[in-house]
Amino acid sequence: MPVTNKLYFLNVTLFLGLVLATSSPALALTKDEDWLIIQGQHKFEDQTHLIIEYVRRNRDNVIAESYLDLGRFSVGKPISEHLTAYLGAAYSSFPGVTHENRLHQWLIGNWHIEKWDLKIFNRTALEERFFFQDPTTYLRLRNKIQLNFFSSYDLGLSLYDEALGYLNGHDKFPAGINENRFGIGLRANLASSQFFIFFTQATLDTIKAHTDYTWTQFLWIASF
Repeated sequence: MPVTNKLYFLNVTLFLGLVLATSSPALALTKDEDWLIIQGQHKFEDQTHLIIEYVRRNRDNVIAESYLDLGRFSVGKPISEHLTAYLGAAYSSFPGVTHENRLHQWLIGNWHIEKWDLKIFNRTALEERFFFQDPTTYLRLRNKIQLNFFSSYDLGLSLYDEALGYLNGHDKFPAGINENRFGIGLRANLASSQFFIFFTQATLDTIKAHTDYTWTQFLWIASF
């Protein structure tokens, strides 16, 4: 394995341990929302990757009246053996509140540990958020670790943890990491496609609820 890939793999491992060890107690907040995420992935013969997602988010019962519905698509191409770059967009609707458009750029690293039948994915992302009737563009950084168990089988389990934060939240979001998401789900393979369904719990830190961001900024810096 080249040195750059070794360093990247070490980064993923350290980040996962750091997030799992520190995120929940440090936030000192209860679970805020339940999410249902349905995702489909397809790899074409020319190695183009397509990812389509639907997210249903609710602060109470995820099947009840929605707080947010989001659709997202991403198109990517491999840039090395273990790295794929993606560009994409999303649209979300907050019923009765507002709507939002997004653009995003992803870099996804992937590794396969054969003796454990485990695939590890790290997604580092920059996201531009555009809310209707709001002239500000909100820049958000995201880092997600996903583990696919029983990866050689057509059916398997997946876990992920993701930290999200703003470079500058202006008056809408706190600066630094303000959200952590933990998801568990099922994976199914079908020819050149994969399908996932995740149940996700999100812990949020709002600009009104919490003002001490020292730990979040440290966590964000230490993860890279």
